[in-house]
Amino acid sequence: MLPRLEKLTSIQILLEIGVERFRRDMAQAYISAGFMTSDSDLDFKPQPNALPEERARALLPLHLALQTMLEMKGHLALPPHILTTMTRSVVSKYCSQPISDITKVFYETAVPLIHVQPGLLQKLPDLWSNETVYSHGNTTVASTLVHFTRDPKLRHLEGRTVIIDQEGEENEELDKRSAFLCTYTTTSYLTAEDMEDKKLMEAPEAELINEFEFQHYGFSPAGFTDSIYNIAVETWQAAVEEICDPSLGKVADKKKFMAQITGMIFTRQEVREAFKTFTDRVLKYILRIPPYVTLPEHQATHELLLAGERDVEEIESDCKKLEDEIVE
Repeated sequence: MLPRLEKLTSIQILLEIGVERFRRDMAQAYISAGFMTSDSDLDFKPQPNALPEERARALLPLHLALQTMLEMKGHLALPPHILTTMTRSVVSKYCSQPISDITKVFYETAVPLIHVQPGLLQKLPDLWSNETVYSHGNTTVASTLVHFTRDPKLRHLEGRTVIIDQEGEENEELDKRSAFLCTYTTTSYLTAEDMEDKKLMEAPEAELINEFEFQHYGFSPAGFTDSIYNIAVETWQAAVEEICDPSLGKVADKKKFMAQITGMIFTRQEVREAFKTFTDRVLKYILRIPPYVTLPEHQATHELLLAGERDVEEIESDCKKLEDEIVE
């Protein structure tokens, strides 16, 4: 008896034809591009009893591998044997596990510079970025990202860009086509609980968090270039001079005087207490800086720094007053 054929609808017939056509065209694309010598190298797994949708889904890894190889071929000049070996590696990578999200599938490899297209090395990069992540143990507490691109992907932004030369000056004569758009992003993962727990931390840990605050606020009490910090240093120096041993006397050489004062930090209890108070005031000042401002050269901020214990409403009121006078 002849085998009995099941009746197929028009849609099912078109699906069967489409899947088979897609498979043949993809195999031919591998061969014509020089990735494979025959479709047998692709190892298409027969699925006689599978539905057309399942067979089409099974071809997705091979299609992604073909896209990857075509992209690599456009940037690399690989010998035929290396190209075939790399194709097998890419196909194996994509077919090794089920693909649920194609945006998370990638392939990485290293090739010598001699296999890179000569024209590619002569071009400037269209996109590059540099990210710095600050961690405390296994926890990320801050990060900075610098991003450069030629194509901003934002409408109407091209007409609003300002061309800056290497000296940092605006220059309208420069070619905008050779310019990059720079975006700088700073992110802090410190929470309000972290700020409150700072008082209970040991000194090294507090100093570490203070470094993270520098990355977030753009200011660190470890830097002597900030005007506000210099005011605090001078105030601390004056306080130390008042409690110093009278036998020290007045020294004309400020550097020598500061060296002697620094040495006293480790020997005199009074000096250690003064330095501790100074450090606490600096840390309180840091925590009061809004994240969207730069530091002003303003005496009122210094007075806020030297203020005693204050409630939240007083601090917010003072910050509101300073907000109108600082540089945003």
